[in-house]
Amino acid sequence: MLSSKILNILSSKKRQPREIISSRSSLPELGVADLQEFLQVPVLRAGLMRYAQKEFQDDMILFYEDVQEYKKATNHDRKNKAERLFKLYFSVDTEFVVSVSEEMRENVRNKLDENVVDERLFDEIEAYLLNELKDVYGRYSAICSLCNSL
Repeated sequence: MLSSKILNILSSKKRQPREIISSRSSLPELGVADLQEFLQVPVLRAGLMRYAQKEFQDDMILFYEDVQEYKKATNHDRKNKAERLFKLYFSVDTEFVVSVSEEMRENVRNKLDENVVDERLFDEIEAYLLNELKDVYGRYSAICSLCNSL
């Protein structure tokens, strides 16, 4: 069940969800839990993704999406998926470098080397990036509010 904040976004002015992305209505402030729920709604995530791409911060959303898929993987598939995620987002020569501390990166690398690939492998990084993504969402919301007032 969606929270009232997310339902209010979806039902603002009784629009269809696909119209919300292009609307210039103001968006509510969201906490991390609300933001996780926001990201579960494809039409809302797509609007934030378009904005994040303009800020060159879409890698956080891409990582979040990939981690959700990783968590759904079977134990058998998890090691390969974890290695792919690490290479895609944390290698020096990758296109999608997710900006986290060296300590966080090393914690994941060490767990991978020790074959500790449970569904919580990326939790620390995910929590950190969701907090960072709150700032991106805040700017996105402010832009929507500013455009609405014009």
